[in-house]
Amino acid sequence: MPTVTKWGMGLSRLKLERARKRFRNAMAIAPQDPFLRMLWAVNALRAGHTEAAARLIQFSPEQAKQAFSDTHAIFPWELETLAVQSFLTPRHIVQRFYKCEDFATAATFTNMLRELENQDFGAKSEANQIQIFNEMHRIGQRQFPWQRGGVNLADFYRPLYLYGQGRCAEYFAAAHGLTVSDFALVGFALFAMFSRSPYAFRPPNLSDMELTRDIVEAGLKLLTIPLSGAGAAQRALVAETGAANWPIAYQPSILRRFPVLGVGGRPEQLMAPLPILALQRVTFELYYDLMAGGGELRNEIAKRFEQYSADFIRAMMPAFEVEAEYRYAGKRKGAAFDSPDILVDHDGALAVVIECKATKLTISAKFADNPATEAGTRYAEIGRGVFQLWRFFAHTRMGLTGRTLTDTTAGIVLTLDTWLVMAQTLRDHVLEEANALADTDTDIIPVDRRPITFAAIQDFERLLSQADETGVRAALAAAHEDRFLGWLLPSVNQELSGPGKMKRKGYPFRPDELLTWWIKFDGDADDQEHKEP
Repeated sequence: MPTVTKWGMGLSRLKLERARKRFRNAMAIAPQDPFLRMLWAVNALRAGHTEAAARLIQFSPEQAKQAFSDTHAIFPWELETLAVQSFLTPRHIVQRFYKCEDFATAATFTNMLRELENQDFGAKSEANQIQIFNEMHRIGQRQFPWQRGGVNLADFYRPLYLYGQGRCAEYFAAAHGLTVSDFALVGFALFAMFSRSPYAFRPPNLSDMELTRDIVEAGLKLLTIPLSGAGAAQRALVAETGAANWPIAYQPSILRRFPVLGVGGRPEQLMAPLPILALQRVTFELYYDLMAGGGELRNEIAKRFEQYSADFIRAMMPAFEVEAEYRYAGKRKGAAFDSPDILVDHDGALAVVIECKATKLTISAKFADNPATEAGTRYAEIGRGVFQLWRFFAHTRMGLTGRTLTDTTAGIVLTLDTWLVMAQTLRDHVLEEANALADTDTDIIPVDRRPITFAAIQDFERLLSQADETGVRAALAAAHEDRFLGWLLPSVNQELSGPGKMKRKGYPFRPDELLTWWIKFDGDADDQEHKEP
């Protein structure tokens, strides 16, 4: 039984209220513009730009060290949460206020935030509002995207390949008054500008890149929100996503929709506390601009994801023979089936069979206490992908597909997003869905229900950039061993290969294939990876 005070409140709940009050009272006397500048400066330290940070805050040599393992590290997901909480907190005009020109102030607020998050988790655990086994999944969804590093070529090119062509591009241009390519240029330019300074003046001049002011303004409209309205927009977002009762650490962020803040002045000033979010808004977040376009656009995205994945395998693994989905006859007259999306042959037999799922994570799928319930339809679709692989294995064993299986043929459900990172209970749920479907198909016997690897495209790309064909197959086989339970595929490969044995291959595609303006950035088009400035 939880400890109860004389007011009838659980002890954990009382601690939460105290931590929340302390945090809110402190935030209320931290001037908002200087506070956001301070967050930008800490982020600049994380990026290694000590000179830029030194223009805004004071810090010691030890505080300047901001690698994830450093003692004084303030993590980027904490900076985002602090910015969002700043929007939500009314300011008080008082004589005593926090000096936001010192790293120590950022550390103070970070420590208060960590205490608040700890008490929030404790109170909700006491009230049985948190399922412990889903917590690692939520922690991973919050932290892993930041831990992957800065801007890399794959994460810039891939979203534009998927969302910036064909009907998707036509829909976006009709809805917003500029092309996806132009929008990406506006976001790229803002990212570059805000990486050097927390402020810019509206609008940035991109006439030398053949963008008119009207086009730039159309892009800024999708990227910018007035600072004065950010709090109301954040509250509306929380209500829209049903996140009001989630722990503070997992609340959605209005900065993902509007990474740039309008702070007034003549000419109007713009601010971006976390510049990388401007670039993410014009790449990853494009998906959500297209969802109102309906099933036709979603189907186009799914087909492009299959094509992208197949082309990537061909480019990185020349000894593999890669084939797209095909149709084959079933054992019953008139029956026909589609194969999985990608089939990979090696040495005359199937090495890897891949089913692609291009659905993006919703906020609920990331952070709800029970994602399997809140996003049940989407997780069921991943389970159906497993079933489709098992059915193909059964039909191949029966001689229906014209292909050859071996004991080492691997099955992969390849996802566009990190659906099952650190999520054993969700994996179990997906497999339950798959087994329920397989139980209705008498052709599928136990030998066909092979272990299936779940891989997000980012991790699959990284594996193929690290290993040759033999190494890829070894990593896929080892991934199901008990010692690698919960490991990502690149980490499995690193463990198998040993230190110093891998030489990373360059990314095979170039943004100038999609973006005519890319080549105008001197040297950038030749870089294989771009880290956050």
